[in-house]
Amino acid sequence: MTTSKPDNSAKPDAKAKRSAGRVNLNDIAQRVGVSPITVSRALRTPDLVSPATRAKIQAAVEELGYVPDLVAASLASRHSKVVAVILPTITQALFADTIQGLVDVLRLEGYQLIVGDNGYSSEIEASLISTLLGRRPDGLVLVGGEHLPPTRRLLA
Repeated sequence: MTTSKPDNSAKPDAKAKRSAGRVNLNDIAQRVGVSPITVSRALRTPDLVSPATRAKIQAAVEELGYVPDLVAASLASRHSKVVAVILPTITQALFADTIQGLVDVLRLEGYQLIVGDNGYSSEIEASLISTLLGRRPDGLVLVGGEHLPPTRRLLA
């Protein structure tokens, strides 16, 4: 009786994983020959990892196309490093200046800005707030003075 070996030709390689966006810490760790926690430390608190190991990890990150899972990171840290702003429109210069001012300040602190345009509609604003809160921003800026009771409840 003969046994056959499994066909590994269909096994995804690093390039296929990269294009599918599925490279994770384990893949990086395997490539470099370290533990996943070492990879995590090198990416989050580089001072805790030797420069030589950091360089190998960084090379593997670039080679494999690793992109951190920011949702998982925000769940673990309870900080998304994202602030959302909802404006009546983005076509008026006043609101463009508001966005630029927010970006300038937030960038200094390592935050990103998500912008929503409610088109001067309270109903759209409520929908945007609900959607944006689902992304767990660290802050939400509302520009405008009139807000419906459902909107106020979402923010309470």
